[in-house]
Amino acid sequence: MSNSIENYSVSLVSGGKLQTPFNYNHNEIEYTSKYDLLNNSFNFYTDSDRDYSIIPFNNMLRLYCINTRQCMKTIKFNNNKNLEHIFLNSSFVENNIIGSSIIKIDDINFIELITKNGQIVYVPLDRRIDYDTDIKTLAIEFLNNEGKKIAITQVLNDNVVLMEDEDKSNFYIGNRVNEDDCVKIVIKKIIPKDQLITYSWSNNKSNLLVIKKSQSDISKQKEGKKSRKNNSHNTYNSIDCFIFTTNQIDIQEPILKFENIEINTSDSISKNSKIITQSTISNDLSKLAIGFASGVIQLISLNQTDSSTITQFLKWHCDSVLSLAFNTSSSQLYSGGWEKVFVYWDLSQGSIKKNFIPRLNGVIVSINEPDFKENYISVLLQHVDNMTNMDLEFLLLNKSDFKSKLSVNGPLINFESDYLIKNLKGENIRPKSAIKSKSLSSNNNYNNDITIRSFTNSINSPEILYFPHCNGINTYDLNKNESLKYIQLSKSVEIGKIRNEHEDIIEPEILKIENFLIEHNNIKYEFLITLESLKSQQNSIFANTQKKSNNEISYTLKFWKKSTNSEHNDWILQTKIISPHGVENNQLLGDIEIVDIHISNTNSNSHVNKHIFTTDKYGGIKKWAVLEIPNNVADDNLCWKFGLINYKSSNNNLITENNFVIESLDKSLILQSLGDRLYFLDSINMNSILKFLQLDSNIQTMQLNKINGNIVIMTKIGLLTYDLIKNEIINGFDMYDEFKKSMISQDVINNNVNKSLVLKNGLEFKNMKRLMSINPLNGDITLVVNDIMDKTSTIYFFDKDLNDIILKKNHDSWISCMKWNNFNNFNFIDINSRIGIISDNISNNNNGTVIKQEDDYDLLKPLNSDNTNVEFVSDSNMKNKKELEMIIDTDTVMDSRIRLNNHTFLPLFNSVNSNTMVDTVFDTVLKMLK
Repeated sequence: MSNSIENYSVSLVSGGKLQTPFNYNHNEIEYTSKYDLLNNSFNFYTDSDRDYSIIPFNNMLRLYCINTRQCMKTIKFNNNKNLEHIFLNSSFVENNIIGSSIIKIDDINFIELITKNGQIVYVPLDRRIDYDTDIKTLAIEFLNNEGKKIAITQVLNDNVVLMEDEDKSNFYIGNRVNEDDCVKIVIKKIIPKDQLITYSWSNNKSNLLVIKKSQSDISKQKEGKKSRKNNSHNTYNSIDCFIFTTNQIDIQEPILKFENIEINTSDSISKNSKIITQSTISNDLSKLAIGFASGVIQLISLNQTDSSTITQFLKWHCDSVLSLAFNTSSSQLYSGGWEKVFVYWDLSQGSIKKNFIPRLNGVIVSINEPDFKENYISVLLQHVDNMTNMDLEFLLLNKSDFKSKLSVNGPLINFESDYLIKNLKGENIRPKSAIKSKSLSSNNNYNNDITIRSFTNSINSPEILYFPHCNGINTYDLNKNESLKYIQLSKSVEIGKIRNEHEDIIEPEILKIENFLIEHNNIKYEFLITLESLKSQQNSIFANTQKKSNNEISYTLKFWKKSTNSEHNDWILQTKIISPHGVENNQLLGDIEIVDIHISNTNSNSHVNKHIFTTDKYGGIKKWAVLEIPNNVADDNLCWKFGLINYKSSNNNLITENNFVIESLDKSLILQSLGDRLYFLDSINMNSILKFLQLDSNIQTMQLNKINGNIVIMTKIGLLTYDLIKNEIINGFDMYDEFKKSMISQDVINNNVNKSLVLKNGLEFKNMKRLMSINPLNGDITLVVNDIMDKTSTIYFFDKDLNDIILKKNHDSWISCMKWNNFNNFNFIDINSRIGIISDNISNNNNGTVIKQEDDYDLLKPLNSDNTNVEFVSDSNMKNKKELEMIIDTDTVMDSRIRLNNHTFLPLFNSVNSNTMVDTVFDTVLKMLK
């Protein structure tokens, strides 16, 4: 690799997430499924005796061969100027694909895509598409729309289109009229949204079912509105069902009408028994099914001659029914919901029989039997345990044995907070469980945190990425653009049918992962370390009454070894350490929060030199290493023993979110950042502070540059490089104005980011560690700055000595994490789950589109090191001459907390943004008191 980074390119090469066609505010999601994705966006066709599925992502279309389970073709939107303009013109709310179909024009197969903003796009299926290929598009014109802005929600066939207006006050049914240069949609039916309960259609899309409130319910609701302020508009006693046929030219009037159908699913007074969550109608119009939040399914047999009905109740689900579908022959009913269990009801016999398959990976939000083949069932799953992102998974099941024929999903990622999905991402939130409530609020106060839980690359295969996700790890292949495997490292309790089990279950979450190599007898073994948290719902006298929440968190550190069996990609647990940093002081429940995990910076893979550091929020540090190696390392049943070999005790008087540590190149020093100070610790006696470096603002992150041995430090106002040999800061850049772009106030959030930028009191970047990385081959430094207002990000490139900014590149979306991939380039992932590569070898990036380079660097000015306020303080009083014994247990030494030391006043520095150097800690206290 060259010493210059002038050839660095930034490319989007992989990733993406399954397309979600609807935009709803998070407070609108009740127990109702809003997903009708499978019926329109996903399409199937047969060619040359092979079956194919077209699956839309937010950044591409993928064509899968069902028979071979392989992706046959990928059409990336950013590889064509027309597709890029249509689908990638907004970073946050994508121009969603509402419907797709296969059509033939002049003996050429095209994919017809209908978008939410009123365009029809024709993408060639059998021809190569390059950046300059002209893609034909048609505009959609809405007639009879009364001047309102209309958005398409569903396209049932060539005749019928479903719509809603911008403020979601009306539901529209319209006819599609094709013309040479445009497509016109004539609105035929308008239904006020406050009267509409739900709508659905038959498997062949020939019948449209609309369920409205009955007139008697509407009258009662108006009468009781004043007297009952909390009256729920989601519960009903009776409904009216209207059935339209989509084959007729004028769809204005229904062909069948069934009024005042009673809703009486249970004797329970719970409102869940009256909340309709899903519906469907059979192809032959003989049956209609309605699902409820209580889990009951109301099966209604329809008599078309006299409009009479016969009702049966199907009871198996114990939570919200989110998906319902009849098969083509109307002899079976498929249902799914919050229990993650697919149930199929046999309706062909006199008595209804039910069967079900074991739990799937996620909540079943949509079921469809593709009309091109009756031996498949398509299922859409959502991983609802992740409340910070929209994780969808597409499954195609073989109807004969219900085994998976195809499974497709993008990279599964966890954001650190739910800021994006609550405030800016226009996509669906997880559907609610009727019996299990989860708070959507973040655990920390960093509401505008847009970073993800940091991923890592496989050491032996850098193209394999590991994403921590809920209680497992999503293994993603960058080259194949596929999720390879979901590994559940922390197995949750299997949810059964019993309601109490379903309600009370708490699953652990993996917060951090890091991997490393250990070489033994000239054989390299890959290890993984995970930090796992588990909330405890303790509502007894042992609960901490001083906190707002009764959820105390326990932490577990686990060490895993990759299986030596090449046929399995499994991780085998080696050592499990419960409460690695001890419990909170005077607490019966709840562990000390672990802030960071750091693997020692060493080129040696010997187990003697391989150390793992963990830090906590009270300034404590623990160093872990291998204590014992099994005699037969090839035997996966024998475990390596990891344990504690050194520590710095915690200080109860200090609370910090940014407690990072690194080792010097010669491993003689441990450097720790606390607030605005960088402490130099003796590596043998870590409780001995040799000296500290006083900076002018809080340290956000720091890394060791292996090329020159310098420490790269990011503070709240800039980037610095510190020379350990010269004991001085040698270079720096003032980036305060750039860092301000990454901050946003709560006032701006509540007004949809329409106001001018208002800063929070004091800049804090909790996870800037994930946005700065160093090239270990030449020492080049990369830094990401996200611009909240412009919804873009900038990647800055510095040389190894931080003398100059070589270049900067812009990206059209926020970047959520960036890491060196242990090979020859950087990997990053943005908020739209798209994965990119930053590389200095453009020839390696044929898959991606190089992002334009910007050449003006006037915004950033180097600091003059002579004017930088730093001071070295020797601390001989704190040296502990007592020999530190090796510790191999997991208890935290707590006796140091009762002693008062200068750490007590460190939090005061967090609110001091002055560049004035203070002589002593006590002088600072006096000035603040004045």
